[in-house]
Amino acid sequence: MKIVDLELIHLDVPFTPHTNQHMQYWLPHWRISQLCKITLDNGIVGWGETIPNYTWSKVPADVANRVVGRNAGDLLWQDELGAGVQMALFDAVGKALGVPVYRLLGHKKLREWAPISWWAMDMPPADWAEQCAEAVRQGYMSAKLKARTWYDLHAALQAIFAVAPEQFILDLDFNATLDNAANAVKFLSTLEPYKQVAMFESPIPQEDVAGNAQIRRRINRPVAMHYGSPPIMTTLHEDVADGFVLCAGAAALLRQAHICQEANKPFWLQLVGTGVTTTWAAHFGAVLPQAKWPAITCMNIYESQLVKPAIELRGGFLRVPERPGLGVEIDEAAVEKYRVDYVWLDTPRHLYRYCRANGEVTYYACGKQDLHHVYPEDAQPICEPGATLDVVADDGGVAFAELYAAVHAQRTLRRREIAAPADLTLAVSTAPTAKATLLRQIQVEWAELTAFIASLTPEQMERRDAAGWAVKDHLAHLIPWAAGIVALLQRQPRWPAMGLDAPPTEDEIDAANARLHAQRAQQPLHAVLLELARTHQQVLETLAGLTDADLRQPYSHYQPNEPGEESGAPILGWVAGNTWEHYQEHLGWMRALVR
Repeated sequence: MKIVDLELIHLDVPFTPHTNQHMQYWLPHWRISQLCKITLDNGIVGWGETIPNYTWSKVPADVANRVVGRNAGDLLWQDELGAGVQMALFDAVGKALGVPVYRLLGHKKLREWAPISWWAMDMPPADWAEQCAEAVRQGYMSAKLKARTWYDLHAALQAIFAVAPEQFILDLDFNATLDNAANAVKFLSTLEPYKQVAMFESPIPQEDVAGNAQIRRRINRPVAMHYGSPPIMTTLHEDVADGFVLCAGAAALLRQAHICQEANKPFWLQLVGTGVTTTWAAHFGAVLPQAKWPAITCMNIYESQLVKPAIELRGGFLRVPERPGLGVEIDEAAVEKYRVDYVWLDTPRHLYRYCRANGEVTYYACGKQDLHHVYPEDAQPICEPGATLDVVADDGGVAFAELYAAVHAQRTLRRREIAAPADLTLAVSTAPTAKATLLRQIQVEWAELTAFIASLTPEQMERRDAAGWAVKDHLAHLIPWAAGIVALLQRQPRWPAMGLDAPPTEDEIDAANARLHAQRAQQPLHAVLLELARTHQQVLETLAGLTDADLRQPYSHYQPNEPGEESGAPILGWVAGNTWEHYQEHLGWMRALVR
């Protein structure tokens, strides 16, 4: 089993389109996959993968000198050869011996199916909802999400629960952005009512032993940490973690897994890559007793798995291959399609814009990784209601160039972009008088709506009123009216955007609503919920580009050719009537329906 050749192949594997909307500004270099192809003297070929810009062990530059001419079996446990080389060695040796990789790990097989989780970075509520809806469609039953303090996490969770079944669970990874135990205990306690939130990872810096001990005493959810920080004996002695994240080469993984087994601590296998690395993780998941938490491989972020047949999930599990080696074939057509001669991708030039409901806006010049500590250092709020973080992309214009220079001159730029309302609370019968108040009320009613949806049983979802409408029909009804507002504010034809040929008169409203109802009558519930979340997000994004002065303009300012809307009243009233007031109106009917 001597190695006669080693080839390293770099690929640029695109992210899925929705993932790329966000990942391109944070970790575009994760697209680079380095495949390792090892050929033995008997003609057997082994394959492995390294994500070189995120890995437990990079492949050294002189790796060919270290392995070519050597017996592959002698090198299996040398983690320092790099992730992809080690995988390729196990694949080749397994094929040579006619056994799957898990048989080479020295443990009895415990599982035919290994658990695996979806992964997503921090995103606005509607985008998280879209990610989780897609996860369910692909067979996942859990997601590990990058929770961040610059978003309204309650709104985000409620958006997910509106589109995901109650069995779908969430693990929230804060990457220490809660900063200290005082922040963590106060905020994490507000998440405990959500039964689908399963655990928290690294809420504060892991080396803060006293702080993490306090969190574990006071929060009724498991807390996970990356293995090794603080040192494992300190972690176990002080009992500051319920379980761990394991990310290492084969030899180190087995050492860490043995300690977890003795301490009865479960763990995630966090081995990032495409289908190649995911299959590698499945072999470890088959034999390590405490690999009970679903593995995190991030396979879902990539356009291609690079293996065939494609990995399919059932109920959040993937079947552990029984064929020799890794048990999958490399998709060589995909390899040729994505092959490149570079190893790094720069992020596009951009800024981050943190906007609070009170109209205060802070622009950050740093990248997302640095924002993890810059934001807490600025003592910004923890997941404040109505808060959001947006990318300001370089559009090549003068305005961006001036803003970019101003922000970089002082690291951050803080200013008020929305007039602060005198009072953020509104009576139900009072239309908003400022953009910030409008946005706040939309978010308040949206949160109430999504919380209601998440509370319903399947039987309640199907119950119909005297007119034959179920909850789904009420939710579907909200979509076109909100979509019409988006078109209206963008000075696009409002009624075609809703699905109507012409503006209905007052006497024609019921007939128009009947036509809109018929258009979505056959749409499944999950599709309605996802479209509703997307439309809500479009409303927020459209309003973000408008000023108070814009919202004081009359209807005719936006639709000058449309007759019958010449009252001169501010457009703001139409926005309220087709968003938060509409949510509130139908929420009352839906509550009566399910009593």
